[in-house]
Amino acid sequence: MKTLINKNDIVKAALLVIEKEGFHTFTIKKVADYMGTDMQGILTQFTDANSLIDAAMKQSLIEGLEKNLEECIFKDNDSLSFLTQLFNLTLSGALQNPKIVKFHFYYSFIQESVKCESAKDILIFIEKVWSVFEPTINNSQKEQVKRRLYQAFSSILFIGIFPTIFCTISINRWADDLAHSVIGK
Repeated sequence: MKTLINKNDIVKAALLVIEKEGFHTFTIKKVADYMGTDMQGILTQFTDANSLIDAAMKQSLIEGLEKNLEECIFKDNDSLSFLTQLFNLTLSGALQNPKIVKFHFYYSFIQESVKCESAKDILIFIEKVWSVFEPTINNSQKEQVKRRLYQAFSSILFIGIFPTIFCTISINRWADDLAHSVIGK
């Protein structure tokens, strides 16, 4: 009798395969080969490649973005410092994993045949960020600031498409510019 493979281990292996080889050639067989198991062991946990892709995207978002948000400190009603810190962490993570960011961009905005929750998860995350500093924003500016927050996070996904361009840019400066553009200062 075969041992049931842990779902989280499969997802981690899928992310490693994507980071190593990219996502365009992603298959369950490649994940199985990486894990040293057969495809059936993975298919007992995931019905198909799309369900594994969805789980991988969700886990990488949770591990990345949510961890960044937990590390940021919002104090003294200083939205600018909070956002600069959050963007700095997010940009650093994106530049370290450009294939994963490209994977998110592709499956969130381009690949129509895959029903993916990633775009929805990004929106939920942005709403969490917004809820942290929204009380400090003037009522007359809230709609504009929130829209700019969405635009700032969307722009980070371009790292996956053009990593060689973005790796030459100062992360600190970019994070600071994004934060200033959101707040409007």
